[in-house]
Amino acid sequence: MRFFEKQPNSDPKPFKLGKKIKPERGGYFSETPIRSKKNPDTLVKRLKIEGEYVDETLDNYDVNTFKERYQKSLRLLETYLAEFLPKMQLVFGQDKDQKKTGYLLVQEIISTKIPKENHQATQQLNTLLIKIIEMWLATQKESDDKIGIIPELSNIGGNIMYGHTKNDQTDKFYVVDIYPLEYPNKRELIEMMNEFFSMNPEIDFTETKNKLRELEM
Repeated sequence: MRFFEKQPNSDPKPFKLGKKIKPERGGYFSETPIRSKKNPDTLVKRLKIEGEYVDETLDNYDVNTFKERYQKSLRLLETYLAEFLPKMQLVFGQDKDQKKTGYLLVQEIISTKIPKENHQATQQLNTLLIKIIEMWLATQKESDDKIGIIPELSNIGGNIMYGHTKNDQTDKFYVVDIYPLEYPNKRELIEMMNEFFSMNPEIDFTETKNKLRELEM
């Protein structure tokens, strides 16, 4: 889902930014999100695409190469996990100092606690994890070294959030960050999933575990 169809080009810094949100959630690949003044339920993350912020694994740094990494990540997630993504969009251009930069616009997710013994939430989380496994399977088939691609599988409250948006009060699970993606082999994928299970012992992951067993056959 997009905020607008065409990228705004008339203004090199197209967003009226408010204050940084708390707690600070910046990281290696993006700065602390800032709330948009025009749309308070939209968070704007300035991406670190200048040379000093680039992924150390990138040889011969090139802005277009880095842009393509973000764009590829978003395309992959929209292909395999669209129903679990908040509204988000990438915008690239220059800032007020004429430096090449980029922004990720993300619809804010208001986090809520997962109700105990909530069958619907349990079912939805299993569906998300199974789709992540299916994403790995699909991308792994295109890899010569049997490595697939998945979003960062952090604990609930990190890259995977449970909550709602300002305009939709229905609580559900969301994948809220697009970069970096993970590139595990089969053994690493299974280990990552098992670690996720152990961090959430109160949730029934039977469906996801059955899907994982299929990989081991």
